[in-house]
Amino acid sequence: MRKKIITAGAVLLCLMLSACSGETVQDTGPLIGLSWFAEYDTVKDSLGDYKLIRERENTETAQKMQDYSGVPLFGQPCDLTLCFTGSGLVGLNYHDVGKAQSYREWYSTLETSYGLPTEEGSGMASWYDDPLGKDTAVYLFNLEEGVQVSYYVTADSPDRSCRKERQQHPVMTPELRTPVMPAAEDEQPSDTGHSEAAAAQETAAVPVTEAQPQVISGVPVTEAIAVSAEAAAEETTTAAAEAENTGTKDIQTETAAAQAATAAEETEAADRKTEFLLNGLTFYGSPADEQQKMKDYKKRSEYRTEEAGQPWELIREYSSLKYLGIRCDGILCYTSLGLVGINYFDSNPKHFGDWKERLTEIYGSPDESQRDYAAWTYSPVGDGTEIYIFLLEDGVQISFFADDTGSELAK
Repeated sequence: MRKKIITAGAVLLCLMLSACSGETVQDTGPLIGLSWFAEYDTVKDSLGDYKLIRERENTETAQKMQDYSGVPLFGQPCDLTLCFTGSGLVGLNYHDVGKAQSYREWYSTLETSYGLPTEEGSGMASWYDDPLGKDTAVYLFNLEEGVQVSYYVTADSPDRSCRKERQQHPVMTPELRTPVMPAAEDEQPSDTGHSEAAAAQETAAVPVTEAQPQVISGVPVTEAIAVSAEAAAEETTTAAAEAENTGTKDIQTETAAAQAATAAEETEAADRKTEFLLNGLTFYGSPADEQQKMKDYKKRSEYRTEEAGQPWELIREYSSLKYLGIRCDGILCYTSLGLVGINYFDSNPKHFGDWKERLTEIYGSPDESQRDYAAWTYSPVGDGTEIYIFLLEDGVQISFFADDTGSELAK
């Protein structure tokens, strides 16, 4: 039986469109009186009191946007971008470009309204407990341009029964106009150290009493001290030089050891980042070349998929592969460009959290995260690459994708 493959061209299908159930939810808070899945023109007419900056369309993601200015969120003036798919309104992005509040202040505001976030990363946080109706989420981002608060329709898990509908009307994740920036941590008060009284006590001068010069073996005490001090200084200088020489050798040895350890750690980290390239697999490698690298593994099947308007794909399924020490099944996906997808399948759904933790250790915090999937979308393993983890009914899928733009389309 073939696995349910989520290939590069179907990544957006991982977010189930709630419209499949036909339900809509109204909310009088950040939804400003709008309804989820409301039609484009209906929303535009109802927001006539706000300044419409522009209307735009993204043909690649099949979505339309309306950009407004001067829309308040929790009393703060923001720009607002509404996101529409073929099913209607699916997202609201509030942009605090005037920086009325810091990221920490917005975080506190959302925490007051929705409780602790479900997920939190560096400069971003997410709330998935249906804050604006069933199957909705809130996202907070610290961007270069300011703070963004996004409200979107979402779902608990990918639903294969809605495959066709999702292909026609995919649910968008928040549009980020500028990169996410790590949020600055609150500064901690520094320790001032000793009190002024203690400092004064430490620096107080020791009183000196005058006395008649004493004589030792005919030499005044002051001269004897000077001679002894000079000899002691010479001995100290010699000892210091020897110690310095010995210390320098020790430091050089320690430095060399530290450099070797650092190099080993960097090599290990690099190896872990590319460990998914089993047996030296290469993105965009030809089917013939990559098959040669996989000759020692059991290939279960090979077939070609074609869907009008989508890149045709050559699929090769393997069993008993090992990734990060875990036994997995594997699927390699090829287009006319070559190898563009490497997928691993762990048959135990309970391992989803473990896989997410492993990949976070290797690639850092995911750019997107929900209960049933996580995504690293900013070229984690090369230009145009993406990594995804999906929680499926029959296991966990770990997918590495290369940009397949320009692949030959099926007829």
